[in-house]
Amino acid sequence: MTIDEKLQNFYDFSMDSATKEGQELLDEYQMTLDKVFADHKAMKEKQAADALKDETAAIRRDMNKKLSSRQSEIRQAIAEKQTSIKDNLFDKTEARLMAMKGTPEYMAFVCGKIKDAKDFAGSDPMVVYIDPSDAPFLEEIRKETSVTPVISREEFLGGMRAVIASKHILIDNSFKTLLSEAKSNFTFDGGKN
Repeated sequence: MTIDEKLQNFYDFSMDSATKEGQELLDEYQMTLDKVFADHKAMKEKQAADALKDETAAIRRDMNKKLSSRQSEIRQAIAEKQTSIKDNLFDKTEARLMAMKGTPEYMAFVCGKIKDAKDFAGSDPMVVYIDPSDAPFLEEIRKETSVTPVISREEFLGGMRAVIASKHILIDNSFKTLLSEAKSNFTFDGGKN
């Protein structure tokens, strides 16, 4: 082989070797780039997923906060409406009770409660009080019950109160107390029957 052929052979061999080494370096570099890209992509996808998860949680918290606030407003509005209805109902009830005063049913109620108190007291002395607005009915009550009631200094809308001092007992069948108890025990049942 001639020198030129040897040089060409050497040149070809060197070029093949250099091309092969270059390709291997290029392939290795490409693999490294692909790995870095895959790692970077995975990291960015994880960051995006975490950001989405955090944002979703923040939106959910905000929605729950708004929902809770709205529910509170609705509950307050319902409570205010119920109070208004309850007050209106008891105002009408009180007006009806006042309209009932002086009727035979009212006199039967008062006299019946006085007789019940008299039976309860037995032989113990008892003082019966009637509302100042019932003063015109004093004689009628005395005739019906054989008890002379005392006109109270305190207004209690009607009905009667009795005190049995020896037993430390107050029998309170006044409309004021009965209305107050009914109002404090009144609840809305949500339309259930």
